[in-house]
Amino acid sequence: PTGQTSLPGSESCFPGNTTCQVGLYYDVITSKCAVCPENLTSNAGAVKVQECYHVKKTCNPGQYTLNDICLECMWGTTSYGKEAKLQDCFKPSKNCSANYFNTGVNFTDCEICPNGMISQIGAAKVEDCRSENGSCPMNFY
Repeated sequence: PTGQTSLPGSESCFPGNTTCQVGLYYDVITSKCAVCPENLTSNAGAVKVQECYHVKKTCNPGQYTLNDICLECMWGTTSYGKEAKLQDCFKPSKNCSANYFNTGVNFTDCEICPNGMISQIGAAKVEDCRSENGSCPMNFY
């Protein structure tokens, strides 16, 4: 129709001066940009809700994702993070001494556990460090 446009490959039209931003899509019923459903996003210019897609969970190194939740790799193992799965957790090739943990880009360096924490030989990440009595992991009391 006159005064409306569509993006290449799209079957939907919207007013020529409307371009929805990232995370929005053009709702033909309200003739406005609408927010994608929860846990979904879109590219700029999305013209229908079907163009909203799931965002993959990104975890930190030493973690893996399960059902969009970041979990710590098992003791003595680590991961490169991002979209790692449980099977992506690995034991670093460098075996650190007691009270140290693996660090560095390829987990080839060792760093002392922070704040007087201790660890067993082979700690793969800072979360493997424990309090002096050994009962609480890093960041727990």
